[in-house]
Amino acid sequence: MIVIGALCASAIAAAAGLWLGMRRKKVEPYASEPLQPSPVARVFSLAIGDVCIQAGYRKEFAVASRWMLRDDALRGALWLGTDKSTLLTTRDRRWWMTRVDSVAYVGADVPSTIELEGHVLHRRRRLPVQIECEGDERFGADAAILGEYEDGAGKVAVLLACSACAAAFIGNALRDDELEVWVPAADDASAGTKSA
Repeated sequence: MIVIGALCASAIAAAAGLWLGMRRKKVEPYASEPLQPSPVARVFSLAIGDVCIQAGYRKEFAVASRWMLRDDALRGALWLGTDKSTLLTTRDRRWWMTRVDSVAYVGADVPSTIELEGHVLHRRRRLPVQIECEGDERFGADAAILGEYEDGAGKVAVLLACSACAAAFIGNALRDDELEVWVPAADDASAGTKSA
């Protein structure tokens, strides 16, 4: 009877050890994996001075100013270069654009249709935003209406408008593999690139 009790106890201990071992195998790989950066951190991780490169098109510009667009959350960022080139990043898209004349669109709201550089574009989204500016160029107001436009043939545009000023940009959407970012360093030997 004592021998049977000892065998049962050792069988129970072995089963418990096996169960705990299997449980550890399921938990440990997940605990040891590094955390991946969030998509928001990835698309908004540029800094003033970084160089945006449209791979395959030999287009590039150095970021001179940043306009962060917010409502209840961060909605997008306009990265402005000194040569009028601009990159818009949002959670789900990237647009390479050029600044264009926007005097006709100063007003309290963004229209449903705009014409920029001979392209007629229709509004796809309208959003009131707060604008936080950093760098050489300011928007001219702390709040505006953001309008996102498309023409159906690949052209996209963005219009920021308020009663005091407006800013308009026109360009094309970027694929993920078209954008590279060069990060200048104090020492050229340590300069590098990063994926945006």
